[in-house]
Amino acid sequence: MDMSHMLNRLIGEHIAIDLHLATDLWSVRADAAQLEQVLVNLALNARDAMPDGGRLAIETVNREVTAAQARALQISPGPFVELLVRDTGAGIPLEVQGRIFEPFFTTKPKGAGPGLGLSMVYGFVRQSGGTVTVGSAPGQGSSFSLLLPRTDDTTSAPLTPRTLVAAAQGTGTVLIAEDERALRRLSATVLRQAGYQTI
Repeated sequence: MDMSHMLNRLIGEHIAIDLHLATDLWSVRADAAQLEQVLVNLALNARDAMPDGGRLAIETVNREVTAAQARALQISPGPFVELLVRDTGAGIPLEVQGRIFEPFFTTKPKGAGPGLGLSMVYGFVRQSGGTVTVGSAPGQGSSFSLLLPRTDDTTSAPLTPRTLVAAAQGTGTVLIAEDERALRRLSATVLRQAGYQTI
């Protein structure tokens, strides 16, 4: 099962997914399973922001970051792969945009989730040597831009939906403790494809 099919199942039929993936995408040094979880977290946030339906766009492009841009983004200049995830949802109020990457911060009702999804996105991108920015306005949707540095390591797989699952292979048994059924099933599928048994 490829990533786009999993995302379609996860977010439901009421949200259309538009994929715009560069065919000549550079390789990045990043954990494939964590990258897949980042996409899942962003897709779940988009789904929650569009209860009546909408569009989720996922785009990948190669991008050269200039010295001036790098200073503003607090990263090193050079070649990056940009993963852009946009939705047509409710948007994020300006007064909370500065807090969305904080652990346990959430605008969702109590019991709807621990508020760790976006902090995990931020941690993964920073750990990979990149950065993440958000653009949003109430009623106009949200856009998350993830910049991951290019690697010249020819053993690294390019960032594509097909390679997200194939890169990691493990052994052992994993207990999945997740109250959201769709996310629990997706996690089990991803882990089984990576060589793990699930309970």
